[in-house]
Amino acid sequence: MLPDLIDKPLGIYVLRRRVGSGRIYGHTLLFGLGLVLGGSLLARRGRHGLLGLGLGVVTHILTDVVMLSPRTFFWPLGGLRFRRQRRLERWGWRMLGRYYHDPEVMWSEGLAALVILAFGAHLKRQRRLGRFLRSGRL
Repeated sequence: MLPDLIDKPLGIYVLRRRVGSGRIYGHTLLFGLGLVLGGSLLARRGRHGLLGLGLGVVTHILTDVVMLSPRTFFWPLGGLRFRRQRRLERWGWRMLGRYYHDPEVMWSEGLAALVILAFGAHLKRQRRLGRFLRSGRL
């Protein structure tokens, strides 16, 4: 969720006139791979948190519709500007409606929910769910 936590407020509210998109910096391959690289360096010292975060970000952007926007995905290779999104005034309602009407969103979100449930069930069978929820460690 980190890319959305960064990009939605920044692109839709702070940079609304210039960008007006909820998929900017946090949805780039550069951002995800930067976290993975930094996390890999820290993992050598036994600190794995940033690596896990980076892998989560890369997974997020690979399954997001940002893959259909190569200019954003490969930013800054295609230029420093992001594509401006039009008609932002109803953005929230449109996104909510997509959960019920857009098969692409329904399948990707449904698949993500199944992965989370399977992961939770696996941790519960291993009696590690409580520890994971308290500490974030596997």
